[in-house]
Amino acid sequence: MLMKYKIRLIVLLSVVVMLTALDGLAQVSVGGTPLSWNSDHYTATVPITLPVVDEAALLLEDEARLANGEKSTRFGYNHEVAIDVLSSCIWETTSTHEIGRLSIQSEGARSINLIFNDFHLEGDVALFLYNESREDVIGAFTSLNNKSYRSFSTLPLPGDILTLEINAPLGSRTDLTVIELETVTHAYKDLFNQSLDKGLGQSGSCNVNVNCPEASGWADERRSVARIVVNGGDHCTGALINNTGNDATPYFLTANHCLTGSVSNWVFWFNWESPTCNPTQNSSYDGISGSTLLASCSNSDFALLELSQAVPLEYNPYYAGWSAVNTAPTSTVGIHHPSGDIKKWSYDSDASVSSEWGGWGSSGTNTHWEVLDWDIGTTEGGSSGSPLFDQNKRIVGQLHGGAALCGNDFSDLYGKVAYSWDCQSQNSGRLDIYLDPNNSGLTLLDGFDPNADVYANDAMAGEILGFEDSCASGAIAKLVLVNAGTDPLTSADILYGLNGSTQQTLNWSGNLASGSSEVVDLEIVSLNPGPILYEARVSNPNGVTDENSANNLVFVNKTIVGPAGCTSTSVLALDEGGILIAPNPVDQLLSLSRVNEEGSVVRIYNAKGQLLFQEQWLGNTLSLDVSQWTNGVYVVQYQSMMTGKQGRISFVKQ
Repeated sequence: MLMKYKIRLIVLLSVVVMLTALDGLAQVSVGGTPLSWNSDHYTATVPITLPVVDEAALLLEDEARLANGEKSTRFGYNHEVAIDVLSSCIWETTSTHEIGRLSIQSEGARSINLIFNDFHLEGDVALFLYNESREDVIGAFTSLNNKSYRSFSTLPLPGDILTLEINAPLGSRTDLTVIELETVTHAYKDLFNQSLDKGLGQSGSCNVNVNCPEASGWADERRSVARIVVNGGDHCTGALINNTGNDATPYFLTANHCLTGSVSNWVFWFNWESPTCNPTQNSSYDGISGSTLLASCSNSDFALLELSQAVPLEYNPYYAGWSAVNTAPTSTVGIHHPSGDIKKWSYDSDASVSSEWGGWGSSGTNTHWEVLDWDIGTTEGGSSGSPLFDQNKRIVGQLHGGAALCGNDFSDLYGKVAYSWDCQSQNSGRLDIYLDPNNSGLTLLDGFDPNADVYANDAMAGEILGFEDSCASGAIAKLVLVNAGTDPLTSADILYGLNGSTQQTLNWSGNLASGSSEVVDLEIVSLNPGPILYEARVSNPNGVTDENSANNLVFVNKTIVGPAGCTSTSVLALDEGGILIAPNPVDQLLSLSRVNEEGSVVRIYNAKGQLLFQEQWLGNTLSLDVSQWTNGVYVVQYQSMMTGKQGRISFVKQ
């Protein structure tokens, strides 16, 4: 069997950013122009020249890999370096700024991309990268691009000379700013100016572009798929995947065998596709750098990552649905980046067969779906990790490998989502803890489109309040009712109840403008120690059928300890951890503190369920300026990076 290597990418961003794009390149940054471009009086830089790359030998190695049954997807050679960028720059001073420039040359490279092993920008220090012609530039990268793990990767820039430019306001460059360069990737295959006769890339001629007529009807699903640049010079594919919270958490599904090097250095290319079936020009794409590995399992070859922040809405992302039901799909579609090429579409009209991995290593039994023979298209090296969709447009697996190629009728094997659901007992080896964070028990979920059309009549169940204290013997149940529609909300029905008991109905009336919310008192609930499930569902906004039923249901699923089981404190209990929010209500500065030092991810959503803030929290306290936020109710979600357990509490901005 032939392994198909693929890679995934993630995003880095924190507050409000721009997407800088020249000649089709885009990476999350704040934009702007390097200051040295405003004058011709700066000293010319002398490039650091790297050793000559023996491209002929690399191409022979690639051919040998193919002859041995291994599908090489390598496009670049990694120069391992140790360059302190700040001390290596030529520095010049203006009346307002220090400007540092450093050029690097890898002779004959079609493009160059970089990996920084220690990257931290302090204050208003900004970094730009551009090529010799200045036709392509990315940046400015700023402190918004800092990551907790302090590494950073860049998109490739065409050409064999790359300049790094640092713009620092006078007095702002301190020892806290660190830019250490570890890897310079010399691309010996052209990523930008490949011939158009095969659709821009190096994949086989039988591959079908996603905008060809055969692929009509899959416009949403293809938006979830991204090309991954792994460790600077290899390829995989993966996809954004939805969770039962429908909250745009940037989970990304790919293949376990793609996990070489650090996923914090992976770069993800979204929208790398042709806008037409038969392209006449090179394609653009949107890049994201960095991710965190949440879970993986070799038996079904899955890996679940979380991008370092939300995917910008400007990227037009789609979070694909999934099926964890172990029933063979009656037909299947694959969407992928074969050989790192622009996005392709493959189709098999026959039912898949339950199987197992027959390549390197043992996977157990019934761990994979086998696509016996593609009717349209194929897969190749670089397709690894790409999603397999069933007839209902839900992901049922990710590509492990196979022998399929243009011109043969061989099969491909995809690790089952159904097997990966609880592949291992620990959270780091299963999907369910992340894709069903509230333990709803769902085994099917449709996709989520954060840019979906708005609705006139849309009542949303935003959050259930009152159950934060696990030590309590009772709770005052409240519902955050949100008008997610465009018309004013004047009435709605709310059904609620505990542990599946006969639900009560509250006929709410009021006047909520679009985007506004109100905390509605439901009932006083007596609580006994043990697991509870409290549900609330809204319906009939303004006396008509809700136009968006996907956000009507919300629930709390947790374990009550009771007064005898713990000593109640002011800390709000969230599963096995806790956080304290102060002040609440808040006007300007929101402070979060916690009782333990366990690493976690904190997300904050507005009343419409839109993700406004996300950060990996490694300390004991976290402060956030919310002075510019709209008044209303917000939800803080706290998820342990070790156990996956999570909790939620709300605060009011006034």
